[in-house]
Amino acid sequence: MEQGREWTSWIAGYNKHVGFRSLTWLTLPIAITLLALTFLGIDIREPVYFAPFIAILAWLMINAAMLFLNARSMEKYFTELLSEKRKKGLPIDAMVGVTTLKELIKADKGYAAWLFWMTFASLLMFIVGVAIIVIAAYIAVIGLYGVFGLATMGRREVLYSPEDVIRSYKPEVNPAILEEPIYGFLETILDPINRLKIDEYKAFLAERTKPGLNVGDVMGKAFFLLYQETEGVIDRDIVKSELSEVLADPSQVEEVEEHPHFGLNYLKDLVERGKKFVPTFFKLLDRLYITIYDNLPELKASDAYIDAEVIESIKSGDECHIMIFLYNNTPEPKTVEVTFAAPGFSPSEGRVLIELPEKDFEFPEQEKLPLYDREAPDTGDVIGLMSRVLDNLRVVWFTITADVIGTKSIGIHVREVGGRTLFGVSRRVNVGYKLGDLFRKLIGAGGTMGGIAASLIRIALW
Repeated sequence: MEQGREWTSWIAGYNKHVGFRSLTWLTLPIAITLLALTFLGIDIREPVYFAPFIAILAWLMINAAMLFLNARSMEKYFTELLSEKRKKGLPIDAMVGVTTLKELIKADKGYAAWLFWMTFASLLMFIVGVAIIVIAAYIAVIGLYGVFGLATMGRREVLYSPEDVIRSYKPEVNPAILEEPIYGFLETILDPINRLKIDEYKAFLAERTKPGLNVGDVMGKAFFLLYQETEGVIDRDIVKSELSEVLADPSQVEEVEEHPHFGLNYLKDLVERGKKFVPTFFKLLDRLYITIYDNLPELKASDAYIDAEVIESIKSGDECHIMIFLYNNTPEPKTVEVTFAAPGFSPSEGRVLIELPEKDFEFPEQEKLPLYDREAPDTGDVIGLMSRVLDNLRVVWFTITADVIGTKSIGIHVREVGGRTLFGVSRRVNVGYKLGDLFRKLIGAGGTMGGIAASLIRIALW
């Protein structure tokens, strides 16, 4: 298994730094050079021209073959990994997300095979064109290389290694309610392979968590701090200093940072992936952060904090994430009803009841808190208070699919059960065509117009 991983890593390194770059940057220059030589009337059969071209084309074909071998080796690696897990008694194939990983590898293998056959056809056409010295053959070569070059320049994402496959994984299941917001979000975007190791990581953290706190508090705070690091708000030293406040012994911060599966650098990668795939979550985090930093007196005086966000621009058939943050700022639990109405989406409406826990901490007396203060108590700075609010916060997460093109409105309401409305807002969403759908509609319209024109011609001739 390890030898196979080393071989896969070597091929991935070659393809990433040499193989695919050669296909991307050489195909169009070759087409342009062939075009120039053809119209200058230069005989490409001369060894001084023929030898370099045939060598470059053969090398490109080898590089395309290496890309295909790369995809095959990744497929083999994941197949062996799943087999190894099954032999240990873990039916990993049943885990959510494994099918998606297989589909990613299959699509990458298909793309690599297409590139290989394109380079092979280009090599054959070049040889035939030189052999028969027909201008049409040269133009065919140039045309093929033009298409090939443009296809590689505007390529789909290439997955060079198993790590790339993992990073390309998108969350498949969106929970309706996150009771531990950041920790639940972390589990949602975590890929299925590493999700197997999370129980071990929980046990690892449980041994190092400060008494009175739980594992979710530590993971949630680490995730939020690393998000601030990705935004450039704080550096790694502040991340480690803040983490020391929730660990039993400050010396254990290094162990958490260097954990082999869920070290801080890996968690930071998860933050980046989450920002890409579910941006609504991070927009709401930012707005809550601004509220604590700029409007703390208003937050302290209110009974609840509620905010909602949707994805503002999507394509037809895409998912739209509706996300609502709910925080109860009273010492008594509260049950609320969250509803949405979304004409033009599937489903077009939704409803959920959620119980918000009581506030279990006290706000600081200050009206304005520093962003970060190493000497401050738990809630004495914005980062610390933000972490405590998030511990009490609940997230409602609806996922709907865009059906109708155009500008749509999504209405979101939060009401106390049997009581008053706490929150109501309407968010605008622009739903556009996917490029493929647009082409199909244009082609369909062209076919319809052609049919009408043909009918009119037949009538005129009749």
